[in-house]
Amino acid sequence: MKLSVKLAIYITVLAVLSSGVVTVNSSLGIQKRVDQSVSESISSLVKTVYSMAATSTYVVNEELAREVIEGLEYNDTVACAMIQSDSMTVFSSSPCEGEPDVTRKLLSPWDDTEVVGELLVYKDDEFMKALAQEQAKFELYTMIKLILIISASILFITYFLITKPIERVSKQLGKVRFEKDVDLLDEGARKDEIGDISRVINLMLANAKKQIISEQLLARRTQELSNHFRLIFELSKNYLAVTDNDLRLKYFNPRFEELLRFSRGERSVMHQNDWLGSISEDPDSLRALFDSVQEPDVPTTTEIECSYNNGSELVHNFFSLTFVKSNADGHGMTVLIFITDITEHRRKLLETEYEASHDNLTKLYNRLAATRKIRHMLSGMEPGQQVAILFIDLDGFKKINDDLGHDAGDTILRVISTRIKYTIRKTDIACRWGGDEFLVALSDVTLAQATKAANKLLQSILEPITIKASDEVRSVGASIGLALSSDEVSDFSTLYDQADRTMYQVKKSGKNAVLVHSR
Repeated sequence: MKLSVKLAIYITVLAVLSSGVVTVNSSLGIQKRVDQSVSESISSLVKTVYSMAATSTYVVNEELAREVIEGLEYNDTVACAMIQSDSMTVFSSSPCEGEPDVTRKLLSPWDDTEVVGELLVYKDDEFMKALAQEQAKFELYTMIKLILIISASILFITYFLITKPIERVSKQLGKVRFEKDVDLLDEGARKDEIGDISRVINLMLANAKKQIISEQLLARRTQELSNHFRLIFELSKNYLAVTDNDLRLKYFNPRFEELLRFSRGERSVMHQNDWLGSISEDPDSLRALFDSVQEPDVPTTTEIECSYNNGSELVHNFFSLTFVKSNADGHGMTVLIFITDITEHRRKLLETEYEASHDNLTKLYNRLAATRKIRHMLSGMEPGQQVAILFIDLDGFKKINDDLGHDAGDTILRVISTRIKYTIRKTDIACRWGGDEFLVALSDVTLAQATKAANKLLQSILEPITIKASDEVRSVGASIGLALSSDEVSDFSTLYDQADRTMYQVKKSGKNAVLVHSR
């Protein structure tokens, strides 16, 4: 519905309702005015017939009195009239009932102090109501005509001043196409409110065109970046994946798929959320790490280990996994995952660490690494637990080294080191202390257990060794000093000194024996 029609209807309805309220409120005023007019008319009639009524009463002339009453009743405003005195009572065809509206005392024509009777006049209420209704209807009809004229005028004025210009603006806006140059609204030249609105719309259209051009350029740039990113994503040598917050796979590059297929076989990896078990030996801890990070745009890095069988052997790999959570798209959290194979780097690092902590010839711990580990072992012992330090010095090694050369001596040292390594437990520590000296630390042992282990080591060392280069069989012995920690002595330096001194006691007393340090 057009604005002008709506406005005219609203105003008409409002005016009709208002006129109804005004008519109802003014009906009492109309009734009052009619009542006053009737009262004035009756008063005028009474004045006209008063003299005749007074005379008829004084002379007791009923006929003359009846003529007076009939003359009053001839008027539409009078319903009934009555003249009464002590001598007579004259009224119309039927007696008057109720209270009179006008009562006048009749005085003698010759003595104005003498009351000879009364003139009673009753108003015609029905006539008064009809007269009041007629006047109210007239006013209502007049008001309705005025409302219709005003509504038609408003409809006409509103259409030409508001509706029609707005229709033109609407049609012009409907023809706007941002794919080409935007035509500004013609109504912008007007000097009224429509012109103001059109000028604002023109400004908005111009800004919208600029914004659209900017967004088009941005969209092209974004598409270019997206293409570049997709190319990088596909060709990257790293393993890349995108998941939702529940770690369900959404996107991944071929390298990632290759990693999962290698451990899963040919099963599809798309939309799987159990892929963590394919790249980690502890998927529960890895999932817990993902769940613990809730802050977006904060990268988190961890190292993971993965073992799988490639058909012929067990392969053990190390990976560096970095993930970032993001909610930039406004549709829930997205997890970006970057996985790098650091197996070779880790292997080289381990080799470097191994070489730094082990003796090159015997592959046992060197003095520095062994000292650090033994001190750590001592500090980690529970109350009541004991650590035994065995200082071993080979007997007869120098002669073999001098007679057969350094290569034969190296063979002896390698064989003895292997025997020591396989004689002690995995929780114990063995190192080449220097030259033909070895140090062994036994964890959580009693004196009897430590003595038994030391004798077992001695027997292992005493077994003959074949020198392959010369096919000679030689044997070496060992002097072993044993020191046991206690509540009073639990530091490495003291225990080492005790074991060292005890070993020299063995040397002096005949060699090839085990001796426990005595306090």
